[in-house]
Amino acid sequence: MRFALHYNGYASAAAERSEDRLQGGARPFRGDEMTRKQFRRMKVFALRMTNVAIGNRWRSVVRQHVEALIDCRMEWCMEHIIDWDNGARDSETRSYWMGGGDIVTEYLWDNNLELEKERRDGSVEVVDTGIGIAVSCCVRAAMDMATKPSGGVLGFTVGDLRKMWKRRTLPKWVTEFFETDISTALDTDGVWL
Repeated sequence: MRFALHYNGYASAAAERSEDRLQGGARPFRGDEMTRKQFRRMKVFALRMTNVAIGNRWRSVVRQHVEALIDCRMEWCMEHIIDWDNGARDSETRSYWMGGGDIVTEYLWDNNLELEKERRDGSVEVVDTGIGIAVSCCVRAAMDMATKPSGGVLGFTVGDLRKMWKRRTLPKWVTEFFETDISTALDTDGVWL
């Protein structure tokens, strides 16, 4: 695979969020949740990305997982997702909903796309499978593009984005994500999604 997530793994991200809650850190408020329009954009982007970024060998499996994850896990709680890292706070229970990254991690674990591996010293580490990484990258990039861009996935090019829309003009909601005008960029120029 030629792309990678740009963060320190699920465990450290979850630890940061729980530590943030304990310290009363700045958290988004209700009203920042994902809209139906953003959810549709996320789904379209993720599914188009599977057609372009995933090799033929894994494409159908990754696409099935991306669809199942978005349709079965994310849609029912969409109004509580703010972005990859954050979920909305429930005003009654004063607890937080899971962010998009937590939902993806839970899905990957439940579907054996993330595994535990015991080391010789007895410690245990979480190991991502290739399919799990591909699913996570497609959903992370799509969620960032639809909600709050954070540049969390590396390894894509402007050409990949153009292929996603079959050489038609890229939608404004995709191009406004970038600081520079990507319409004049070369197909080989890299992008952080």
